[in-house]
Amino acid sequence: MVIIKNNGNKQLTTDSGEDISSKKLKAGIVMGVDYNIKNDFSTQSVPNYWQNDFHYFTLIWKPESISFIVDGNIIKEINTNINLQQPIYEYLQFSKQEIDSTWPNASYLAPFDKDFHITFGVAVGGVREFPDNSTTQNNHKKPWKNYGTAKYLLNFWQDRENWYQTWNEEESALQIDHVKVTALP
Repeated sequence: MVIIKNNGNKQLTTDSGEDISSKKLKAGIVMGVDYNIKNDFSTQSVPNYWQNDFHYFTLIWKPESISFIVDGNIIKEINTNINLQQPIYEYLQFSKQEIDSTWPNASYLAPFDKDFHITFGVAVGGVREFPDNSTTQNNHKKPWKNYGTAKYLLNFWQDRENWYQTWNEEESALQIDHVKVTALP
C-alpha cells in the first residue's frame, strides 16, 4: 500500500508525454507477485510542486474500506466490501495460483489481512519507481531499464553527471515533521 508516492523531479515525463513530475501525487495499492506488479492508484495534481510545503497525509484502514487522504481531502478510497464474492487479489487481476504461491491460504482481503509496517523513503533511481524511457529536462532519457539487466544501478551511477545537477539537497530530501499512528476501535 502506498499512502503517498511522488517523483521529486520538477520535470519528468513518460515517453507518451504524460507529466509524472513532482506536481503529481499518487496514492493507492501496489501489489507484486515476482515481477508482476499491479496497482490501483489515484493521482492528485497541484499547480506548484508538492515539496514546496508540508502536507498532512492520512491513511484510514477499516475492515470495510481503505482511505487515502491528503490535507483533509480523500484522493483515493477502496471499498474492501466491493462484493465479498470477489477477493482483493481478483480486483487487482491476480490469479489464485499467483496469490497462493505468495500468500498461502490467503483470505479475501489478502494481503491486507496481515500486519503491516510503515516505511518512509526517497526513491533515487531504482526499478518500478520511474517508467522506462522517462525523460527529464533537456530531453535526457532514463539511462537504465527496469527489468532485464542486472546493471541498472551501475547505469544510474554512470549517468550521475546528468541527474546530479537536478538534485537539490534541501528540496530533494524527505522532510517529516511528525508521524502519528492511531488504532481505531
